[in-house]
Amino acid sequence: MHRRRAEKRKHRDAAIGEILAASREALRRVASAFFADGVDGAEPQALDWGAVPAILRPGSGDHLDGAKNASRVLRKRQQLEGMLRLLKAWRVVRPGDVVVDFGAGTGHLGLLVAWACPEAFVICLERKQWTSDAAEKRIAESGLANCVALCGDIGDLEAYLRARGCGGFQVGLGLHTCGLLTDLVLECCEAHGASFLLCPCCYGQVVDGGSTVGGDGVPRARPRSAGVGAALSGEQMALLARGGDMTVRADDEGFPDTPRFKVARACMRVVDLDRLAWCREHRGAGVRLGMAALDPPACSPKNNVVIGVRPERRRRAGLSLGLGWGLGIGLGLGIITIAGIVRLRKR
Repeated sequence: MHRRRAEKRKHRDAAIGEILAASREALRRVASAFFADGVDGAEPQALDWGAVPAILRPGSGDHLDGAKNASRVLRKRQQLEGMLRLLKAWRVVRPGDVVVDFGAGTGHLGLLVAWACPEAFVICLERKQWTSDAAEKRIAESGLANCVALCGDIGDLEAYLRARGCGGFQVGLGLHTCGLLTDLVLECCEAHGASFLLCPCCYGQVVDGGSTVGGDGVPRARPRSAGVGAALSGEQMALLARGGDMTVRADDEGFPDTPRFKVARACMRVVDLDRLAWCREHRGAGVRLGMAALDPPACSPKNNVVIGVRPERRRRAGLSLGLGWGLGIGLGLGIITIAGIVRLRKR
């Protein structure tokens, strides 16, 4: 059975390589038409977890507590630090912003952002009651006055925003927004003219059945953008979306160097390119769009990040974070990969 599965995966990866090889130049043109060549912002500093209140650290009184979860705690901290680093580098949040952490769970990302950005107000939106209750408890214990836990969906968020009289939100965040939830959040951010910083997961659910985890009403048909739709068929896009899913063992820190992950990474980036191209087509040229990855890559096999920042959020600084989008050939197995390269450069 394992042999048949491996053979099936080999044939699928070969098909993916052929699709990407044939569409490489077309996808390059889609990306180069709108991707940011530089985003103003100071170089972000490493997060000192010792300075973070204990209740906000993964593994301190949450569901990750306990020695058996030591590797999960490390990866979660790396994921959060990677999100915070990108949030700072791209200057996504500014004073007075209302920030929504979609699919917030127990509040790991939302609470950390509230602590790091005290002049913003953070809403941790979560559908599951028990996890939202846990987030509310952590907020109370942390003493954060600029953060709330809201149990509900997008409709409940809209009602809360109206009741509060704030008129909307300015930033949408999400760490491992599952399947169609990423697309639902992008639509919500479009409706509010909000910036976004999202790390998607469960790419196969975008085209397949199963739990939508909050993505009800979002079409599964891919590509969604006209640009990527001119380069790839729906059948090809479905194969790429499924190819983006990869699971690894908790102790597997070497997966980023494997041929399998290189295939998955290429697939994730094409799906996310389609999402960003859709944003450009629906939001116009006003929003700066980009793609990056969480660092270190071993923190999660789902480490791709899509970013959109409204133009008035740009500020000049001594350093800038530029996102170069390269469509190159991975020579290891002759598989075409899509590489988003983040670089810091002095002005």
